Amino acid sequence: MKSRIEHICQHSRERGWRNLRLLSLVNNSYNREYHGERPDGSQWSYLNVFVQREGRIYHFYGTE
Repeated sequence: MKSRIEHICQHSRERGWRNLRLLSLVNNSYNREYHGERPDGSQWSYLNVFVQREGRIYHFYGTE
């Protein structure tokens, strides 16, 4: 199930996460584009980490 950003932010505050930029997958195609969603809409458990260096964004880490 895709979580709304409000739920994600609440979850991160409860855990004391202060320095992560968290995003919601609601209303976008990110999960499909990064192969984190099956054709029926169910999702794989997947994490991507991006970093910004010298003004460019890089895919740093991904779980599968």
